[in-house]
Amino acid sequence: MRLSVGQKRFGLLAGIVTSLTLLVGSFVFNPAGALSSTLPNRYVKLSDSVAGHAGLIYELGFDTTVSDTLGSVELEFCTNDPFPGTSCTVPTGLNVSSASLISQTGTNDFSIDAGDTNAHRIVFTRTPSVVGATTFKFEFNNVTNPSSAGSLYGRIRTFDGSNMTGSVTNGAGMAMSIIGDINISTEVPPHIDLCVGITIANDDCTSVAGDSLDFGKLSPSSTATATSQFVSGTNADNGYTVTLSGTTMTSGNNVIPALTTLNTASPGINQFGMNLRKNIQPNKGAEPTGIGSAAPVGNYAIPDNFIFNSGDTIVSAAGPDNYRRFTETYIIDIDSNQPAGFYATSITFVALGNF
Repeated sequence: MRLSVGQKRFGLLAGIVTSLTLLVGSFVFNPAGALSSTLPNRYVKLSDSVAGHAGLIYELGFDTTVSDTLGSVELEFCTNDPFPGTSCTVPTGLNVSSASLISQTGTNDFSIDAGDTNAHRIVFTRTPSVVGATTFKFEFNNVTNPSSAGSLYGRIRTFDGSNMTGSVTNGAGMAMSIIGDINISTEVPPHIDLCVGITIANDDCTSVAGDSLDFGKLSPSSTATATSQFVSGTNADNGYTVTLSGTTMTSGNNVIPALTTLNTASPGINQFGMNLRKNIQPNKGAEPTGIGSAAPVGNYAIPDNFIFNSGDTIVSAAGPDNYRRFTETYIIDIDSNQPAGFYATSITFVALGNF
């Protein structure tokens, strides 16, 4: 199995300089539709974990670590896996459709969305507004446990709109056990975390900063460079990989070709590429940091050489791995014939855990 709960998308914009026109671009961070597992300390606590017991109280808790618009929270229960957004096997006998919200922490303006709540899913909704790093708790009653003992998985998704509208901003999973005749606590949930920003001061997702880069004015006489960073980690038995997808820089029908094979920074040659190492030419980038062991792989691990192929794996870890910070270095070179315009692309980073 594999778990994909983290990804971030952002765009790159740049300008072209000709003898007649100077244009400036900007780098835009675009989280729309992205998932990032920035819900640490998540849990579901059951007042009773015996199969078939009714009239129970459940408590959902999680932390948010960055400022983001929050309009609704979905908690879905499944028996097949904890991966948000995938097919769900509905637990037989479970019923949260008659639940009432009896307490909440973090804000006091959530209510249960009756239209989207059903037997195996409860949705909390509010008027969307920005929340920062916050501890959220939702306590609700009148729940009936699944009728059979076994694993029960909770899937959390947050939305920037009310009633599960707008974009999914976060996703995470956790695991619990329903038992036949004794009470036991929850098992350690599987997790994979990925956060992306312009800078991340520490080797975790609590210090993500910045959402824009500017390559400035491009010139055929020099290489334009920029950097961003991501932090990833997992407790998956077989480790994880990070892949990228996207296209090269374009402006309408005009294209700065992607480097499909390795090349160095070369002013005067049209090319766009990246790597994840400390470089000397140009003097840009950084080596991975953190106590984890994940490392850049393949052509993205060669200093002073750059490449960009959508779908490539760029980072890999062979086993459970603590948080690790990586720095992406981007280069753009143009020749004197490159048409003027605003050039942009959107790149998506996806972390996949191998459980």
